[in-house]
Amino acid sequence: MFREDEKTFMVRFLKDGTLLYANDVCLNLFPMVIGENFLDMLPRSEKNKIMKHLKSFTPDVLTRSLMQEIGAMRIGWINRAIYNDDNDLIHFEGVGRIIKKMEATNILYGFSQVIVERKVR
Repeated sequence: MFREDEKTFMVRFLKDGTLLYANDVCLNLFPMVIGENFLDMLPRSEKNKIMKHLKSFTPDVLTRSLMQEIGAMRIGWINRAIYNDDNDLIHFEGVGRIIKKMEATNILYGFSQVIVERKVR
């Protein structure tokens, strides 16, 4: 499990964007509500980018990174698709951090090292 701290965003959401969980860091920065679709709050271009990203997951490709630009802020995300034993997509989990441009590669690499392989049973 990830340690909650002041710099790390953590979210869990369904494939349609319905938010199941967001830590306080995320909720304090973004106007999201548990049980509502977080994609609806995004501009169309950002929503399309994220939907394309989410559709790229398969049972063989469980973890992917995404850079998100929100105004002057850049967030590096590592997202993971959670599948059951029948390879049905259950939900996504994401971990993100506000980063500086030069830190992007190092932080995304670090996040990828802490994500544990697992399947929902």
